[in-house]
Amino acid sequence: MDTVSSQGVDVGGILSRRKWLVILGFMLGLGLGYVYMLQATPRYESVAQILIEDKQPPTIPLTGVESQYITTSAEAKHAIVIVSPRILTQAFDNFNLFRLPTFKDDPDPLLKLSENLKVELVEDGTNVLNIRFIGPYPEDTQKVVNAVLHTYQQFLQEAYEDSGTETRDLIVKAKDDLLKKWQMLEREYGEFKASTPLMYNGQESINVHAQRQADYENERVSLQKQMTELGAQIKSVEEALERDDNLESILLLAEKDGHQGLKEKFSSRLALMQDRYMALVLQQEELEGRYGKDHPDVLTVRRQLERYETTYPELVNGTIKPSRQELFDYVTRYLASLKQKQIQLKGQYESLTGLFNQEEDAAKELQILQAKDEQFQNEIARTQQLFEVVVKSLEEISLVSDYEGYNYQTLAKPTVGDKVAPLLLKVMPIAALFGVVVGFGIAYLVDVADKAFRTPDEVASLMRLPVIGHVPLIDPEKIPKLPGCNIEPIMCTVHKPKSPQAESYRAVRTALYFNSRGERHQVIQVTSPMPGDGKSTLASNLAVTIAQSGKSVLLLDADFRRPTQHEVFAMEAPEIGLASVVAGDAEPADAWQEIPFVPNLRIMACGPRPENPSELLSSESFANVLQLLRDQFDFVIVDTPPVLAVSDPMAVAARVDGVILTFRIHKRARPLALRARDALVTTGANVIGVVVNGVDHETSSYYSEYKYGYAGYRYGYNSRYGEYSSDAQEQKAISKYYDDESSQTLQHESPYQS
Repeated sequence: MDTVSSQGVDVGGILSRRKWLVILGFMLGLGLGYVYMLQATPRYESVAQILIEDKQPPTIPLTGVESQYITTSAEAKHAIVIVSPRILTQAFDNFNLFRLPTFKDDPDPLLKLSENLKVELVEDGTNVLNIRFIGPYPEDTQKVVNAVLHTYQQFLQEAYEDSGTETRDLIVKAKDDLLKKWQMLEREYGEFKASTPLMYNGQESINVHAQRQADYENERVSLQKQMTELGAQIKSVEEALERDDNLESILLLAEKDGHQGLKEKFSSRLALMQDRYMALVLQQEELEGRYGKDHPDVLTVRRQLERYETTYPELVNGTIKPSRQELFDYVTRYLASLKQKQIQLKGQYESLTGLFNQEEDAAKELQILQAKDEQFQNEIARTQQLFEVVVKSLEEISLVSDYEGYNYQTLAKPTVGDKVAPLLLKVMPIAALFGVVVGFGIAYLVDVADKAFRTPDEVASLMRLPVIGHVPLIDPEKIPKLPGCNIEPIMCTVHKPKSPQAESYRAVRTALYFNSRGERHQVIQVTSPMPGDGKSTLASNLAVTIAQSGKSVLLLDADFRRPTQHEVFAMEAPEIGLASVVAGDAEPADAWQEIPFVPNLRIMACGPRPENPSELLSSESFANVLQLLRDQFDFVIVDTPPVLAVSDPMAVAARVDGVILTFRIHKRARPLALRARDALVTTGANVIGVVVNGVDHETSSYYSEYKYGYAGYRYGYNSRYGEYSSDAQEQKAISKYYDDESSQTLQHESPYQS
């Protein structure tokens, strides 16, 4: 995944990598701005400032009255009126503006004037206006503003002279109309009152039928209440008779209501019996006095008294109760009297209802007449009020006629137009900004299309492998050979072991020692994605640095198609080599050679190039050779062909302890490196890390920073090696690996050619 898409737009990186595109856009924008300044028609602006104040409020104060007859504006919309077609047309006609160069050849000069004339308030709530006109001729702009100002001033004078006369005429007409209407309403109202049955209490009409209706309604409510109470009483009496219970309470209720018939009957009976009883008592006393207590006549009277007392014990208390039948009969008669009363009340209620309905119909007829009467009175009152206000307004307008209209003052006269466009300080910054934006856009597109690596973090992130070294560019002309040594100058670890270039190879060696994650990396394969990435140079210098640390090292040239190690170490083409050992034609000890200037280092060159390199490297014999060499050397460095050129490296990768992938940074380095990594991972190879080759080291200091791509790290592009700007160039480089006959003419890979 591209870092731009996964992490957002790297603005700083793009500006740093493609700064010349941004600078070019900036310069182009300035150039276009300057051309525009030369070609654009100049624009000039003339400005005037005026003050327009009301002499008095524009409306006549008619308090409490709708503006039915007089219509005035709350405030003059001067800014709108000034640019109206009427004012502009008068300005053209009165001041011959069509003769000015600004409008001379224009098909619609009035439209042009309207579009370029601006009127605006200086501040809200004020009456100060700025009038501006923009045109191609400075003198014309001044004349146009003057013409508009004079035209509008004349318009205000004429308009408000006419408006004062028109206002007075309107008020006089309104007064006459209101007076006629008032008189007509008074006459019609008098005729109405004479023909209506309404009664009046002063000016207020009275509806007698509505009053009677209210009285009848009150009586109906009272009767309805009595009928409700009587109905409840009848129901309780009927329930008492039905149960034959609680008749005494009904008797008390009847007596409370004034029914005394039974009580009087019982009282007369009690009086008669008491008289008889007292007569017997007197007779007993008389006989006892005459004959004694035991006389038979006395005993007879005494027995009569005892029977009275036994039969009527109430005589002792002076009371007597009616019998049950007598009580029942009395309550029955009481119930009948209640029902009779109920019938009478219903009759009264129905009679009152009839009277109520009659009065209601009559009251409704009078209500219609009352509403018409009220309408007459309101209309007369309103007309009278309007008439009085209009008369008062007529008096006021005669007093203030000298103060209506506007005070017009010119605060700043229009001057010869000042240039407002195009202005250098406005056009050039905008043009420059536009150029920068366009340049950055192009830089962004170029950056997105660039398939090179830009930063070390990007290499590690996209490759998902650690970057274990950065090898600077090697210039062989600046590396002197050791006396008597014919090894190629690219072997900086031999000729100049203290140089930054040699130190970079030692950094790879250190990473190889300490980044093993608990695994022993004894047999190390060095390969690259494409030809020209400097894999052989890395393999040879890495082998030297390991040997210089005291380890025994064997460098195998397993690039059977384009072997170069014997040339790098100035060895004669051996008759036997690794190909001979793998084929079983020689022993390993017979195939390697010592290097005089590098103790502990042995070189096993390719030897005669075989016709079947892929079969040899993928054979079991090659695996046995590697196993044999493990027991004789501390490290075995295997130089193999590029991964994307042939299949040989994948056959070797499965048999070694680790693989170092090296490549140069060029325009298509990213997809090529990813394809090489995927090819190795697919075979199960243990890729230790990545070495970036051919870095442009800007200074000689060891601790200085390297730069890739266009910012951060910068790689030196090699025009002959390591740059594949198209698929055709890639295929051309790969085809050389398949053309064994032409390999004699190929130069060996070296990172120092430019």
